[in-house]
Amino acid sequence: MHTTLLGLFPCGEGSGYAGGIVSSAMDGMASADAVKAYMEC
Repeated sequence: MHTTLLGLFPCGEGSGYAGGIVSSAMDGMASADAVKAYMEC
């Protein structure tokens, strides 16, 4: 979560030349887990 904007979860690197589709998917999964944990509190 962003340090000063509560509830903002910047995520994703984007797949393409610099990043792969698998690492982009992993980033999305990690972000979804963080949002889920935040909403369950």
